[in-house]
Amino acid sequence: MKIQVRKMGKLVGFLSFFVLLLAFGAFYAGFFIKPLFILAGTLILICLWVYMCWTPVSYEIYEDKLTIFYRIGSRTFTNVKKTLSPIRFPKYFIKMWANGGLFALAGLFWSKELGTFYAYTSTTEPNKIVSYEGDGKIIFISPELKTWNS
Repeated sequence: MKIQVRKMGKLVGFLSFFVLLLAFGAFYAGFFIKPLFILAGTLILICLWVYMCWTPVSYEIYEDKLTIFYRIGSRTFTNVKKTLSPIRFPKYFIKMWANGGLFALAGLFWSKELGTFYAYTSTTEPNKIVSYEGDGKIIFISPELKTWNS
């Protein structure tokens, strides 16, 4: 059964709005300053790519597999089980290979407390994030339903 991603959190929404505002402002300014036109076009294309390819839209757990679905494509983790004790989403972390706030938090991160972990969430609010273990790593997701037991 597919479960939708929780609505975008305030911090993620603000960051996404701010980046898009800058991109479209630079695009407008590019009509007067030509190098800005190329820079803004590139930034808008990057935003579109992140929105289509790195923003989770739904999750599915079937047997021991967790699949994260994007608008284009998906990512599957195997040997997945819910963590026995809830793991708190870290306050401070470093993006290793990730989208760190544009439309979502998605990808591989590192924190002092957890080491490397994956996050596919649309919010940073800890009470709306569920943790799983799979492929030897912690995986954080933010399903729409408050209690999502599988």
